[in-house]
Amino acid sequence: MRKKVNIWAFLSLLSLAGFAIGCESSTSGDKNSEILALAQAPSSTPGLNVPIPGATHITNGNRENGIWPFVVRFAIPERSSACTGSMIAEHWILTAAHCVSGLSTGTVEVTYTPEGGSNVTVHNGRGDFYVHPGYRAPRKDLALIHLRAAIYSVPVFPEKAQIFIDPRAPWRNRNEPNLYYFTGYGQGSDNGSNIPCTPGTDGIKRWFQASLLNYLSDTLVKGEGWDHSEVCEGDSGLPFIFTRTVQGRVQSLIFAVLAANSPTEHTMFGNLLENQVNWIQDTMKANSPYRIFTSQSNDDWKRVSFAEGAYIFAEIQGPGGKCLDVQGARTDEGTPVQLYQCNGTVAQKWIIDPSGAIYYRNGLCLDMGLGQTGVQFTVKNCSNQVVQKFAIQKTGTITGPFSFFANRCVTARGGSSADGTPIEFQTCDGSGAQQWTWHDDF
Repeated sequence: MRKKVNIWAFLSLLSLAGFAIGCESSTSGDKNSEILALAQAPSSTPGLNVPIPGATHITNGNRENGIWPFVVRFAIPERSSACTGSMIAEHWILTAAHCVSGLSTGTVEVTYTPEGGSNVTVHNGRGDFYVHPGYRAPRKDLALIHLRAAIYSVPVFPEKAQIFIDPRAPWRNRNEPNLYYFTGYGQGSDNGSNIPCTPGTDGIKRWFQASLLNYLSDTLVKGEGWDHSEVCEGDSGLPFIFTRTVQGRVQSLIFAVLAANSPTEHTMFGNLLENQVNWIQDTMKANSPYRIFTSQSNDDWKRVSFAEGAYIFAEIQGPGGKCLDVQGARTDEGTPVQLYQCNGTVAQKWIIDPSGAIYYRNGLCLDMGLGQTGVQFTVKNCSNQVVQKFAIQKTGTITGPFSFFANRCVTARGGSSADGTPIEFQTCDGSGAQQWTWHDDF
């Protein structure tokens, strides 16, 4: 077991030497410039740049399917790139800003690794990117991705990350453990192999242990992987994870997001999250079609988590102010769904769940059939299959779950607002026939 690093000693040195870290002969200005170069300026020297999207890996890491399922891999085809991130709500990923900077929207393919299984794609559709307004690489190198399409392929989405905000942090108290874990996907190598980044091995989640070395500012921390494990170009956005015991159970809590690395020192730099909770919360609330709930837990270790809230017994109103209605309020499987004058009956009460399901009653869900355009929707026994996955949008449309289905919108046939108008899929065109509102009494 390695000896714990004396955080206070490092902090004392920092107070004497300013921002100087690493080589003793470096001046504070020189080292500050080097760190900024990691996240800003391209270099002809391999490994001296910010982790490059598309080459995520951990060298000398361990494999274990299902570990930290909130850690996911996302790819942006428009950039031919991939990074690592943490699911912090049902449709929200926390990652590094430099993975998405310059983009406002794009296709986002998300995969995760379930316990004892292979990688599973859970999202393939448009996403919106929100970069921290204070981003000045490598500081505040944080971004949020909102996933617009439905989550599919898994009955229950992977657990969501909790953010460590406890004042008993090792950068404040030298008696607190400074061990943490880091985990990501990409071009890595297995523990003990000492093999550098290996193209063709990406998509495998690897992890290892590390120690915090010092606290560089109110934003950055510096850490070092054990046993020659380290991050390389592209492990961008992976979380730094503390494990803490909460009510007798070990909990994994994220406290920082990888921004850059220094191959010459075999170290990594992460942006702390403890002062960014308000930005995270406010960004999600302002841009989510679901209500965002924030939960702060103070038992044993202070931490915060987020969740999207379902709409309970909601009316879904469309053209002419009329409601999504199950014909005759029936509960027979296959009953058609139509537009009808809003009347407050059970035929028009729905539960819109972040899982993508739109529940009716008696175990029935809104069902798109085979997802073709021009075919009337029905209600069928809830199956958690993709044919019952929908995505509500902030713009007022309701789309299919993924890929080309995400370009199909729930539509009142022919743009009619007459009672009995069939509800179906049509290609999204922005028309009033595809505009919906939803509200409940909660």
